[in-house]
Amino acid sequence: MSEQESTAPNDVEQRLDVYQRKLTLLKERGALRDNAEREMLLEFIQANHSRINEFPLLPVQQNGLINILCIRSGSHPAQELLKRSLAGFLHLLTQYEKASLTRNAQEIETLRRSIVNAETILIKFLQGAVYAASLAHDNFEEVIIAHFGEESISTIDGITERQEMNERFWREILETFVTTHVSEAYDALMQGEKYLLRKEQSFLVLQFSLDDVLARLKRTDRTIEKTRVQALYEQCKRDKDATIKRKLVFEMLLGEELLPASVVSREEKLYAATVACMDVVAEQLVEKLRQQGDDVPPERREIEKQQLAFVQEQVLSMAVGALLTLGVVREDFLIPIGSLGMADPKQLRGVIGNFELHSLDAALLACIEGQFLSLLRERKADEGNKVLIKTQRARRVAMDRLEALAPLGLTKIRRHKLFEQDRNNPQQAVFIPRNTRELQHVLHLLQTDPAFAQALLSVWEEAAVTIEIMVMINLEVVAKTSTNLKARLAGILGKFGIRGG
Repeated sequence: MSEQESTAPNDVEQRLDVYQRKLTLLKERGALRDNAEREMLLEFIQANHSRINEFPLLPVQQNGLINILCIRSGSHPAQELLKRSLAGFLHLLTQYEKASLTRNAQEIETLRRSIVNAETILIKFLQGAVYAASLAHDNFEEVIIAHFGEESISTIDGITERQEMNERFWREILETFVTTHVSEAYDALMQGEKYLLRKEQSFLVLQFSLDDVLARLKRTDRTIEKTRVQALYEQCKRDKDATIKRKLVFEMLLGEELLPASVVSREEKLYAATVACMDVVAEQLVEKLRQQGDDVPPERREIEKQQLAFVQEQVLSMAVGALLTLGVVREDFLIPIGSLGMADPKQLRGVIGNFELHSLDAALLACIEGQFLSLLRERKADEGNKVLIKTQRARRVAMDRLEALAPLGLTKIRRHKLFEQDRNNPQQAVFIPRNTRELQHVLHLLQTDPAFAQALLSVWEEAAVTIEIMVMINLEVVAKTSTNLKARLAGILGKFGIRGG
């Protein structure tokens, strides 16, 4: 094992001086082990940030990354791997200090090489963390731009310049875009009377379509340019050559006892393996494995074994850095979602996943829906069981898809039993069955043949989901607690912005 060829000796000596000064200061203060490791990591980051690709330029974002690794990732199981590397690094520095006092040149040089290798391991931790943080930020920014238009870029940039990537960052993002949009959309719906007010059995129902809320988004059809980190990540997912590298790294993560499946999911490990493949060290791993075998001269086998172990440790470190950061960022994102009442953080955790684009798109729409429900709950206030708020989901398909089913057996009678007109779009139809069980029941009653049933199920699976949100006023309960039902209903509807109802 040897130091990286690109590391100039003078740079190494300068960094060693920095580490030694910090180590001396920690000893003089009698710093506890955890504090010593954290402060040395901070010193290490400051001394080596120029050696890390895409390290954030803004001081506020640098501080955010440092806080993730040094302070806020303590509860993550992968933190133990980072602590182990830090402890080893501190031990080597202590040994180096002792060797320097005895002026043992051979021991000093051996320790110097070991310290440089330990630096390499820590840098890979940081590289994985930087890539993971960048992907989370850049992917969410792309989703925001896609839904809120290019004018949102300056707003996101402003928040990025003000806030570290922590709970406050995500809170401001969500309040700026989701909370503000839903509030403005609600006011517009009420002014434009984009709602239904109807009686259904013993309920007076105020019904909204989430489509009307989403229709006010300023979506852009322009292709959004990928950042360098996004492009590299996508390349590692698509590239056929990267498949071997990802598989090797993934298998390493599966075998790591500190990352059990009960704590770190398979999907998270696949994500971390992809991030690790963004670095040249993954290619080095493949090359080193190819070099192993019986044709290696006996005198080289131990050296080759050590070099392979060193490369494997680098790859693992990079993957762990990504896992640590992903875990912290995801929890930071969930905190304001819960406190703002947008959604149940536990339910949304699975939607967010690994901050992939499709996951974040679904999460953003879930937040918009959740914020609309939260707004209605606030307006409902103290009405208790007199007013219920419910959502109804249905699958929606284009009319031309139904026309294609006609030759397969979609008669007028079957169409009447299976579909109804989408009230928001005459070019769309909505499935009357609300779930697969209801659909199968209707198909059984209609005595459809297998070919038609299979074709219809394919349409069902591909159909988009439309969401209706209903405020249901229980007329019987209201009547029991009021002497003037009409006035009482007008008061309740007034809370939702309907006047003179």
